[in-house]
Amino acid sequence: MSYLFISHDLNVVSNFCDRIIVLQKGAIVETGDSSKIFTTPSHSYTRQLLEAALQLPTTDHVPLISLAK
Repeated sequence: MSYLFISHDLNVVSNFCDRIIVLQKGAIVETGDSSKIFTTPSHSYTRQLLEAALQLPTTDHVPLISLAK
């Protein structure tokens, strides 16, 4: 079974899709396994999209606050 999932949210795409097709103005500019595209994009437009994607904050530097009294 296959699904066609269309999105501009690259964070969702990276967690949901095994293969990706990147379109620019209706033309395919890059296609391949999501792990390869997200780690080593070959097209400049794909790199621009990845650089512009909203990065979710990590909890590495956020101190945990206990709500217990």
